[in-house]
Amino acid sequence: MSEILGNSQLGYLRTKYNYYSLDNGYTYCKEDIFYNEAELKLSTYMGLQKVSEKILKAMCYMYTKKKYNKLKSEMCNFFYYWLGDVLLNNINDKILTSESLTSLYSIINSAGLGKICDPLNYYIDKDIFKNNKLIFDYSEDYENYKLDLNKPNPLCNKSYQEYLQTYVNKYKDLHTICEIENQDKKYCDAFRKYFGTKKHEFLYNWTCYLEGTALKVNLIGDGHGKEVEKAQLKRSSTAAREDELNGLKEVGGVRGAESEEKEVLGRVQAENLRGAAWNR
Repeated sequence: MSEILGNSQLGYLRTKYNYYSLDNGYTYCKEDIFYNEAELKLSTYMGLQKVSEKILKAMCYMYTKKKYNKLKSEMCNFFYYWLGDVLLNNINDKILTSESLTSLYSIINSAGLGKICDPLNYYIDKDIFKNNKLIFDYSEDYENYKLDLNKPNPLCNKSYQEYLQTYVNKYKDLHTICEIENQDKKYCDAFRKYFGTKKHEFLYNWTCYLEGTALKVNLIGDGHGKEVEKAQLKRSSTAAREDELNGLKEVGGVRGAESEEKEVLGRVQAENLRGAAWNR
């Protein structure tokens, strides 16, 4: 029985897992040195008040991971694109967007743990940033897609198809701009850095076939078309429900992180208990 790509496979994507971690963040930094300063700074920017808690939790995640030597270097890139995206979506002024980014990095890097991360760029131009983020995200998920789609006529659900097609379409647009038209766009440097010519054939042509639809395969010509279509419809009726249930359990790619998260949480709780005992 052919596998139907869906929420389970999306859950394995590096971007899903890492952005999920930042979206949810940690909530136990209110007593740490950076927290009040960052909270006050966020309150001064129109538009950021409604996402202040979300940003503080992500900063707490980065700070806590650094504190317990669990911060992977790759998370600095994810944090930059996550934070920049949140700021751009909530501040219309690009000068204030860059200013707020610089301020937040300065605060977290001055919190007593040494440098946690530097931004990839202190100045944020919306068009360049959005394209760079798409390039970065697609490149991070490349190996996952390569494994998922390395089979004839792969089947997928609507969520997987739409998620994949967004990146394929954007790749085609950027390939036209950067390679065919050879335009002098700043994000073309990132495009060439992350996508060498060896990857082009995959990135340009990746697709999957929506579950429950008949594939136009050669079998149709020899009388097996109905059997192929029936098999697909049968798979879709059961797999769709299974995928829905899996999606509820694995939203955002949370799988595989339980042990590390429990370890960090356990250390934080132990430290808090020691502090409470000391204060009594």
